[in-house]
Amino acid sequence: MKFLIAIVFFSISFSYALGAESDSSFIFKQKRFVQELFFKKQYFDVVAETRRLIAADTDRENQKDYIFFIDINYFLGGQYQTVVRRMREISGTLDHRQAILLSQSYMKLGMNPLCLETVRNLAYLSVSPPFRYPLLVRKAEAYLQCGLYQEILDEIKNAEKFITERDKLLFMGVEVARFRQLRLKSIPLAVALSVFLPGMGQIYAGNYIMGIVSFLGVAAMAGGAYIFYQRRQKDLSYTFIFFSSVLYLGNIYGAYSTVQTVNEDLSRGFQEAIRQKCIPAYDSAAEVRDNHIFH
Repeated sequence: MKFLIAIVFFSISFSYALGAESDSSFIFKQKRFVQELFFKKQYFDVVAETRRLIAADTDRENQKDYIFFIDINYFLGGQYQTVVRRMREISGTLDHRQAILLSQSYMKLGMNPLCLETVRNLAYLSVSPPFRYPLLVRKAEAYLQCGLYQEILDEIKNAEKFITERDKLLFMGVEVARFRQLRLKSIPLAVALSVFLPGMGQIYAGNYIMGIVSFLGVAAMAGGAYIFYQRRQKDLSYTFIFFSSVLYLGNIYGAYSTVQTVNEDLSRGFQEAIRQKCIPAYDSAAEVRDNHIFH
């Protein structure tokens, strides 16, 4: 009897070991398959196959990494709204990886204030030292997206005590501080100049052709109104006065619009220079290289 019990026990143990080995083999092969799909940029297939991994892998510690990897593939597939929705469904506080991914998704959607709000209060001490400078970079990118240059300098100063890459900090600070040298035009001054003399606001902004055209247009209409009034052709005179008023007001708005466009172009050029020098693009694909579940 004891012999039969021993045989049964051995058979069960052996079957369990074979099953465990089979599961382990499937997980290993599935991970390799997922990686192949990822490097082929078949992101939505990756999502489906990673869900199979989640079902097969009983290691609870891997679940969060699998889920985050799925979010990465939604991001790479351009499904930014899906990433935002999934992140909002997470209970509790997002870790720095999740917060950065959510911030980048907001940025892709053009929701810059939310992009900044998501990463602004992330603490440097909450991440290990190698990830602190990259965290500063993502914060600086969010500030830059909102045109908040002084805030970037303040963030660099606050990060100095936590980050060891002092040469990078110094370089970023010097480059960002150049915003003080931007020769932005004054919108109130441009409007005042155009009120005083039509076309002067556009000329101040550097658009000489539009300034001359505005001046000639208003002058021609006003001159026509005066001529017809002198000839006692009041109906035509009032018509020319109306159109000269429209051109005059259009000239004022044109000065405002021209200066705003010039300033935006200057700021955009400055931001692009900062990105090229100090802010490498967000490398979401690094997750497949760094994520321990694939090693």
